[in-house]
Amino acid sequence: MFALFLIELAVSEKLTQTEHIVFYLLTGFLSNFISLFFSPFSISVGASGAIMGLYGVSLSMLFFKEFKKIKSAVFIGLLSIVLPTILLGFFTNANNAAHIGGLLSGFLGGLLYFFSKKELKKEFEV
Repeated sequence: MFALFLIELAVSEKLTQTEHIVFYLLTGFLSNFISLFFSPFSISVGASGAIMGLYGVSLSMLFFKEFKKIKSAVFIGLLSIVLPTILLGFFTNANNAAHIGGLLSGFLGGLLYFFSKKELKKEFEV
């Protein structure tokens, strides 16, 4: 819950509620699909892939310099939540495929989204 709270502080600065829900659901679906691809005979449940997806989106926001105020929340989350989660996933029975899949799908989705948003903004500027 702390991981979700921390990333909410960051992404709510730039994402509308609808955009947030779309990213959460899309990265959750993709992370579970990637998990199913790598471990077709295991059962896995949870929202950690979707939460990692939001951290991936926040990474893309850092890449496009979208943050004005809450950069520290993203860095704290990346260092205290994302990095240990992925590292521990290599040594425990955690679903690392979902974690990494969520992080990558969020990052790539965020890159596409913010790039297209910037391009549209440039196109309509006079």
